[in-house]
This record gives sequence, C-alpha cells and structure tokens, in this order.
Amino acid sequence: MTDHLADDRSCLQDHLRQADPTKVTELIADSGYDGQETYDQLESANIKPIIPPARGSPSTADEAISPRQETVNYIDKKGKYAWQSKNKYGRRAKVENTMYRYKEIIGRKLNARLWNNQEAELHLGCFILNTFTKLGMPKSAKM
Repeated sequence: MTDHLADDRSCLQDHLRQADPTKVTELIADSGYDGQETYDQLESANIKPIIPPARGSPSTADEAISPRQETVNYIDKKGKYAWQSKNKYGRRAKVENTMYRYKEIIGRKLNARLWNNQEAELHLGCFILNTFTKLGMPKSAKM
C-alpha cells in the first residue's frame, strides 16, 4: 500500500512548522505545490510563494485577485520565461542540482539515529561536498 506516501502540498504545513520564520521569506517550488491552499498557508506564515501554476490554470480579468491568480495572469501576458526571470526561479534548479550531488556523493539517507548526530552528519556531508567544489568543478563548453 502507498498510504505512507504524500504529495508535495500535504507536507507543506509540517515543513512550515519546522521552519525558522526569521530566516524563511520565500518558497521556491515546482508546480506540484500549486494551489490556493498552498498560497494561503504561505501567506499566513508571511512567506512569498514563487510557484509556477499547473498547466491549464485559467487567467482572469484584471480585477483585484489573489497572488496565485496574479502569477497565472502574469505568465499569460508576458510568458513563463519572463516570470522565471522576474522571480529568479533559476535558483530552484541550483538547489535541486546541489541536492542531487549530495545524494549521489554522500548518500541518500542518514546513518545516525539521534537528531544531534544527524545534524553533525549533515554538516560533515556539506563540508565534504564544499571541499570537492573548491577542488574544482567540471567545465562544460558548447560544441
């Protein structure tokens, strides 16, 4: 059974409870998080959502509307790439790539059982990944 699996949006409230509200000012996510409930949760936590709308999200007139609908309308008028540029959405890809590198080099799960030990394990993994980065990253070039 897959009862233990949850979609992105259903996990958001738990993540928000764990987040330090003085440090989290915006959430950059994929369209799996799109939905009015997500926007409402983020607004109540005073966090700016940077979430592309799901495909087929209808645009509306220019009347006073929700932040989610403003995003849909902006993309309809100026295009997805203009919205991505305006919101620096490329930062999400960098984070995703960093997490991929961490999982491939360090591992996909933590070995420590206690929270403090897990925190130390994560710090050590980040130190190792940063050391590898300082040693040199591959250079790519157009051919």
